[in-house]
Amino acid sequence: MFSKPTKKTETDPEKAALEKFDQNLAKQVHVMPSRYYQPPQKSNLGLVIAIIIGLLIIGVLAVAAFYLNEALKKAAEPKVVVPPIDLPVNENINVAPEPEVPLEPTTTPEVIIEPELPLEPTSTPEVIVNTNTNPEPPVAPIQSATSVDSDKDNLSDAEEALLGTDKNSPDTDKDGYDDGSEVLSGYDPKVANKKLADSGLFNNYKNSQFSTIYPNTWRVKENDVLGNEVLFISGNGQFFEILVLDNPNELELDEWFNSQFADQVPVVTAQKINAFEVLKEADNLNYYLMDPADISRIFLLTYNIGNAPAADFMTLFVTTVKNFKLIK
Repeated sequence: MFSKPTKKTETDPEKAALEKFDQNLAKQVHVMPSRYYQPPQKSNLGLVIAIIIGLLIIGVLAVAAFYLNEALKKAAEPKVVVPPIDLPVNENINVAPEPEVPLEPTTTPEVIIEPELPLEPTSTPEVIVNTNTNPEPPVAPIQSATSVDSDKDNLSDAEEALLGTDKNSPDTDKDGYDDGSEVLSGYDPKVANKKLADSGLFNNYKNSQFSTIYPNTWRVKENDVLGNEVLFISGNGQFFEILVLDNPNELELDEWFNSQFADQVPVVTAQKINAFEVLKEADNLNYYLMDPADISRIFLLTYNIGNAPAADFMTLFVTTVKNFKLIK
């Protein structure tokens, strides 16, 4: 009852009007129609970077795919193999005249067919017995040109030139015997009734095992100190050879001969020369001699003509064989 009366605040009409206007303006700003409202723009930088990275990856994959495809193409291409070029061989080149000859015969030598030499004019014909027991048909010797014998006296023109006889006369000394027959019989074909040993046309050869004769102008070559391999070499490279071969099982000559050939055994004939049992091959180039008193050794006397088309000294070879003797 004794309170102080409240004083009414006076309101400024102009100020009140301004506040009312500001409130209405604020309401209008927040009630903008939605059709005019646009959301704020977002940044596109991340998308651009992602696209660039994707393009780079695609480019790298494309390049890798290209090189891989090229590599596969090269791998699939067939490789061209160039065959080696065979150089032509000159078959006309002659071999040096002194080939190395093995001690043990391993192959059949070249075969030359020569006409059978005449028998000695004062001897009984030798009986030839075919001892070939091979069931297979024998192989025919290789045919080749025979050495020229102008006067048909069984000395070839090469032998006539070596011995100094007349190649146009079959009987140089006019004693009634052909020149070839006289040489085989041990006579000088140039001088009647003269022994071949005294003619000077042949030299004597002797070692600790055997002896024989050979043309006096030929060279002797001994391949070992024991005389198991001896060569008598002519001026044109053809040569006679004597080989001493072991027969440890002491087989008979025909058995030993057959044992030396694995396939077909050459055709041979059996002979007797001096005291030897002999097998002669059909080509007349190989003689196998055995001493019946000592069958531990076989003596092979062979004629090697090398690359020549014919045997030029067949009669002289047989003469060397006929004069083969053992040293006892």
